[in-house]
Amino acid sequence: GDAQDLVEIYDEIELIMKEYPSLFPEDSFQGKTKASIDILEDRDSFNQIAKKTEELASLAKIASKNNDMDALQQHHQNLFSTCKSCHSRFKD
Repeated sequence: GDAQDLVEIYDEIELIMKEYPSLFPEDSFQGKTKASIDILEDRDSFNQIAKKTEELASLAKIASKNNDMDALQQHHQNLFSTCKSCHSRFKD
C-alpha cells in the first residue's frame, strides 16, 4: 500500500544520505560539476547537513510505518527544507 511505498522511499533516502558525503572526493571537482568547491572548504558543515537529512529520512520512515500523518508531514517538510538549504549552500 501507500504507507509501504513511503517507507521504502524514505529508507532509500536514508541510505543515499549515509553514502552521500563519500561521493565528493577532493579530485572530483575538476571538469563539469554542479557541486560547489565550498564542500571542500567546509566539509564539516556538508557532512553535518547530510547526517541531519539522513536522520530526518529515518524519522519520516518511522512515521510512515506508524501511519502518523502529522509527524510524517512535519518530518517531510523538514527533510525538504534540509535538501533545499544544502543545495543553496553547496550547489553552484
